[in-house]
Amino acid sequence: MRRQALVIEHAFDSDLAKEKNYAARVDLTHQRDHEASEYWGALAEFRSRQLVNEAQKVYIPLDGMEWETDQYANRYLDSQSQSKLSKLVVEETRKTWELRLKVIGGVIAALTGLVGTIIGLVAVWKKK
Repeated sequence: MRRQALVIEHAFDSDLAKEKNYAARVDLTHQRDHEASEYWGALAEFRSRQLVNEAQKVYIPLDGMEWETDQYANRYLDSQSQSKLSKLVVEETRKTWELRLKVIGGVIAALTGLVGTIIGLVAVWKKK
């Protein structure tokens, strides 16, 4: 989608470079933006869907998120909601990984103690 939008935008580059009339340049720019907007909207919807899926995986509520709908019926998070949700996902994922690392560290410490105890018991048992 991104590539298609960029292809459309670049197709107008030569016409814009040739055009000397300001009004004609403005019209070309509007036409370019209109033709590429469907793809940019679809891409924004895809990214919003991905972000919402990530938020749901870590149980972040979606209350208060603002959605926008473009002329092509693409529905996506507005930039402020997208930024807020992205930060919440990163923070919650970081907390989850910190907890996992603490648990793994505890398990490793327990296993180290258990191995030390077994070595001590074996040493005592061999002395008898």
